[in-house]
Amino acid sequence: MFTLKLYRNGPLSPGGRTVIVECAGVWINHCDKGVKEVHAFRKNVGVQDEDPIDAFYVGGDCMPPKDEDLDPAAPFPVIHQGNYYGWAVLENAQGKTTEMIR
Repeated sequence: MFTLKLYRNGPLSPGGRTVIVECAGVWINHCDKGVKEVHAFRKNVGVQDEDPIDAFYVGGDCMPPKDEDLDPAAPFPVIHQGNYYGWAVLENAQGKTTEMIR
């Protein structure tokens, strides 16, 4: 099991927000402008997960492109403030950082 810790505007209040997700693993998709799409799988690997997959966006430039910069061949991910975080840390069962996502 792993722990995915997501941080927005630093880990402390009032402007910061932290989300902690216990998961069996993650899948990371590298999007445009340095944004990473992180899918957290809550159950054991190989087990059909009937719950919706937790999807988060981490790092990079989350601002949507201007109309003149928009390339219709390369869709930009739909990022809402609710699922975007500045950085994340993936920790193993012993609490050691296995990956830092920015």
